[in-house]
Amino acid sequence: RLEMEVWVEGLKNERLFEKSRKAWTMRMGWIEALIKRGVDDGIYDSSVVEPHAMACLMISIFIGLRLGKLLNEDFDTAGAVNSLFLMHAGKLHAPGSTEHDPAGLSFAK
Repeated sequence: RLEMEVWVEGLKNERLFEKSRKAWTMRMGWIEALIKRGVDDGIYDSSVVEPHAMACLMISIFIGLRLGKLLNEDFDTAGAVNSLFLMHAGKLHAPGSTEHDPAGLSFAK
């Protein structure tokens, strides 16, 4: 809740907004560094992954999960994260379905 209050107050207070922005920028920098390390260690394909873009996505997902939990006490954080992993792995399509990659991205292979 505190993070949400800081964000709302930051809309009215430029100094607080800049401090909050710096904190989120630092967090995103940590995530980006971990992704770059993953590229260096061969976990991620360097020809495909864009560390900054992936860090932006991950921090946005993190913020969304926090908001979901804050706004709905029945929010299933573990289930949401599990669904994200299943979606990423291409495991959410119906058995026998050939329409699991409608964009033709071939992530599920």
